[in-house]
Amino acid sequence: MQSRGVEGGYRSAFSKNLSRQEFLRMGVRLTGLALPGLAGLSCSKTKESTAILAGRLGIRPANAGRQNRANLAKALAHSDTHVVFRAGDYLVDNSGLPLVIEGFGGKLTLEPGACFIFTDNTTQGLTFEGGVGARLSGLRTAFSKLPPARVTAQECVTFRGTTDTALVGVNIRGSAAAGLLFRDCVRPRVEGVEIRGTMADGLHFANCQDPEATNVLAEDTGDDGLAFVNYADGPGYSGGRATGVTVKYSRTRGIAVVGQSGVTVERFAVEGTSGSGLYCAHESSYNTRKPSNVRFADGTVHNAGRLDGPNPNKYGISYSNVASVDFESIEVTSPATRGVSGVAPEGTVRLRGIEVQDAPGSGFDLGAEMLYLEHLTARRTGRTGIRAANSGLVSYGTLKAVDASKTDTLRRAFSFENNARVKGGELYVVDDQSPPTGYEVISLGNRAGRLGKIYDRVANGSVEITNIPGLAYDLREI
Repeated sequence: MQSRGVEGGYRSAFSKNLSRQEFLRMGVRLTGLALPGLAGLSCSKTKESTAILAGRLGIRPANAGRQNRANLAKALAHSDTHVVFRAGDYLVDNSGLPLVIEGFGGKLTLEPGACFIFTDNTTQGLTFEGGVGARLSGLRTAFSKLPPARVTAQECVTFRGTTDTALVGVNIRGSAAAGLLFRDCVRPRVEGVEIRGTMADGLHFANCQDPEATNVLAEDTGDDGLAFVNYADGPGYSGGRATGVTVKYSRTRGIAVVGQSGVTVERFAVEGTSGSGLYCAHESSYNTRKPSNVRFADGTVHNAGRLDGPNPNKYGISYSNVASVDFESIEVTSPATRGVSGVAPEGTVRLRGIEVQDAPGSGFDLGAEMLYLEHLTARRTGRTGIRAANSGLVSYGTLKAVDASKTDTLRRAFSFENNARVKGGELYVVDDQSPPTGYEVISLGNRAGRLGKIYDRVANGSVEITNIPGLAYDLREI
């Protein structure tokens, strides 16, 4: 075992060569540097009463960063007091051993104009470990100089193993890794969050029970804008809700649910990503659990996958190897490749009220053990409008392909391939171009079922149907 530093931690435990996951899993308990002579000002184990100004605790804008660091740790560790920070920039030295506040259960309020300024842009800012019922209001952080590059596991603000923590009005500018991270927490809640200029995720929940995020803006993030992740070697927590989420210019996915089950994401807008706009998956490479009962609803995805980056999947919406996921009432415009794409050989996928516009690839390219589709529209796609393949059951109500296959010589509006059963409702093939580009309906290798009613709305031609072996259908010209 390595020798302890003055802050009670182990230097080897926080090597920057560790991965984020390795760092997060570690159960080491660290405390902040405490200066002798401040014992008389300690707020530890006091009941909340009148708020105490930070200046009375030796935390001041005029102080050196190391002095504010020491006094901050002394004031908050194992405390339920209420500390108020008046306007000003509070330098906090975050170099060396991590600054960790243990057992905080009180209130921390930063008044308008107050901000923590971290001095080292290569390492984490502030970590809260343990504690029940902490309340943070107006938390604002920045760095003396913005981090120039990503450093693994060096998040700006971290909460680890806390219960019923609530943050209201958060503004984080810059981080060497994620901006705001919760790990192994129970019922964390954030409201009114703005995170910009991080080298990794904006807001990240890892193995948390029922996390909740309301009115979140993540802009210019080096990784996912918002992520719910559940690693298989961590607590088997579930649940989560995010409402009112805006993600702009994410260097990977916009909103990601990886391994976490029981998550609902509603009222969102994703604009400009390097990877897929929405993403739900089991990732074996990161040893995550398989997500189930996940729902995305009422949102928009624009320009997904169009930022530079190495991400292989540049779709509007993407899913992979899930147990169950629903997508409802979403508009996808101008993705880099496909509009919606995914495979779930053992999963159930439901899509309802989804419209894809101007996808250079296919509008929808889907597969699942159980695939339920209703009110889907693919409009002005480069390749096939809607494709469902290699599924157990494909059940659909009303599907529309409008001016599909604009750059593809196969001219496919719809394609159903190698499904065990197709239970079809209505297919609308719509094309008013001259000449038309998307007018074929393809059924190949499907073992049972029916295609349903096929409506021909091709203005300068007619629908062509390839049906091997034959599934029942009714062709209707309008």
